[in-house]
Amino acid sequence: MKLRRLLVVLAALALVAGACSSRGEDASGSSDDTSDTTAATSDAGAGGETFGDMESPCGDGEPTAPEGGPDETQGVSADAIAVGTVADPGFTGRPGLNQEIFDAGEAFVAWCNEQGGINGRELQLTQYDAAISNYQPELTAACDQEFAMVGGGAVQDNLWETTGLECGLIDVTGFSVTPEKAGESGPDEVRDTRTVQPVPNPSDQFPVGALKMVAEDFPDALDNVGILYADLATLQVQAARTKEAYEQNDATIVYEQTYNVLGEANWAPFANAIKEAGVTWLNFVGEGENLAALQQAMSEIDYSPEVTLQDTNFYDQAY
Repeated sequence: MKLRRLLVVLAALALVAGACSSRGEDASGSSDDTSDTTAATSDAGAGGETFGDMESPCGDGEPTAPEGGPDETQGVSADAIAVGTVADPGFTGRPGLNQEIFDAGEAFVAWCNEQGGINGRELQLTQYDAAISNYQPELTAACDQEFAMVGGGAVQDNLWETTGLECGLIDVTGFSVTPEKAGESGPDEVRDTRTVQPVPNPSDQFPVGALKMVAEDFPDALDNVGILYADLATLQVQAARTKEAYEQNDATIVYEQTYNVLGEANWAPFANAIKEAGVTWLNFVGEGENLAALQQAMSEIDYSPEVTLQDTNFYDQAY
């Protein structure tokens, strides 16, 4: 029962972080210190609290010192459970990138600890700011102290193979980006990647439900699809998966172009090229701030594709 309660808490925290990603208030950058530990304590019990329509998995208990060697009990003490989360808010090209992941983690940990933690053990959350380029050292640090990673999401999670996976961490992730992190669909995916995905993103499948629904109303728009993506390896992989999915659904790609991941000083050439190619369906791989700049440039030449279909991370204050 105690193990089940802990697993439910980790899954709940991952769902909170995934749902909040890129939907918060104006994001703020991080400080020079890339790790921040949050703990909240209270003598209050669960008291009828719920998580959605589920009874709260948090509550008081009578914890004892864990049994076993250091490798078996890492991150778990007599009175606390150490968990970590990772995001990229320190990225200089987009300060505050997925800051919502950290905010959601803090809020959930405080909420759970107010009820007594997990069977009386306080949750202690450490935030690891990968800042795009620092994923490996941040996750290496987590390897030495965390019971698990929970609710995170980072652009360079392809490095999970040589960090968290290699050191034996588990991750109940808010979202996975790359094939190396997400693995393939099937019963062995969790074992092979040591990653549990409440929102699955297997590398051998691609969600096309939204594409199919929109295509029912705009079928001809798929005859002229344009795909823009940032010049970052992770996003190039995502763009290739996007292109393959569109083509398997009878789309014709007429325009495909990279842009600077830090943004472009002038989006007018991109807007003109999209217009000249006759793009009627646009998919932009990246984040909202750059898409907004491109759409402004298209507006200035009085052009707009019939359909612009984006992922949920574009629900963002910068967009």
